[in-house]
Amino acid sequence: MFGQVLTHNSSLRKLDLSNNTIGAATGRKLQECIASNQALIHLDLRFTGIPQISEFTLHQTIEANDNRYRLERETGTGTEAVKLPGLISVAVNDVKQVFKKSRRRQSVFTH
Repeated sequence: MFGQVLTHNSSLRKLDLSNNTIGAATGRKLQECIASNQALIHLDLRFTGIPQISEFTLHQTIEANDNRYRLERETGTGTEAVKLPGLISVAVNDVKQVFKKSRRRQSVFTH
């Protein structure tokens, strides 16, 4: 039933499925439904158990709908997400590491 609603709904722009155990098989079905839904531009999949490859496939599908899409996913800490329009969200810890390296380089040049 949910799949039919998602497939045929032309006004749904944002869907929050976070904190629901979805898993790989349901992730594949979700991708099939989203492929025919041209309106959806925001999908929150944090803490769902969907594998990264499924997230990537969903990312590509939603990206085709609109350049402003956002796909939220779990992070290394499990509590934060970075939303980047046009890109899959990245782990906050990875961003922090890059930022720390950048700041260290800047401090070398300023001292």
